Amino acid sequence: MIGPLDMTFDNVLYNNCFVKQNQSGIYIGEIKNNNFDGHGIFMYTDGEKYEGKFKNGKPCGQGVTQKNNKKYDGEWEDGKPHGQGTATFSNGNKYEGELKEGKRDGQGTFTWHNGDKYVGEFKDGKRDGYGVFTKINGGTYDGEWKDDKRHGKGKIICADGNLYEGMWEKNENDILVRIKKRNIANIDL
Repeated sequence: MIGPLDMTFDNVLYNNCFVKQNQSGIYIGEIKNNNFDGHGIFMYTDGEKYEGKFKNGKPCGQGVTQKNNKKYDGEWEDGKPHGQGTATFSNGNKYEGELKEGKRDGQGTFTWHNGDKYVGEFKDGKRDGYGVFTKINGGTYDGEWKDDKRHGKGKIICADGNLYEGMWEKNENDILVRIKKRNIANIDL
């Protein structure tokens, strides 16, 4: 039996949609000026599938892509995730928020498969700006980040109630430059 990837289509009209195959896979959907344009589905030869809007042959607008246990549902521009979206990864991690040219950029929430969570600003795919990182054990860092490291003013609240406030300097060891420690476990709020 011949499968769909073994056949060659050249703008075949099927159920009011065009079917077109190229080296990357099969497209079923609307075409304008011989490009994928409008709503469509592209099934890649490696098993990835994209369904959504296309413009000038590339995903643009709202769309969903998935491969194995990895999925992105959100806005696209010029073939890359761009705008608001949700990405779930095969290891169980999840990102919800803003993206720019395929990278986390702007406000977002990243949740690790173990339950740890970061809510805050991203730049070029890294934590950058103000954000709150909460560990599953209850410990929290609330403060400034740069290049995925604590950098600037912030505070750590430990699960045991200890509070560390100060300035962090970005380096390999996340060294706390100035610190003020107190226990807040017995403070009435």
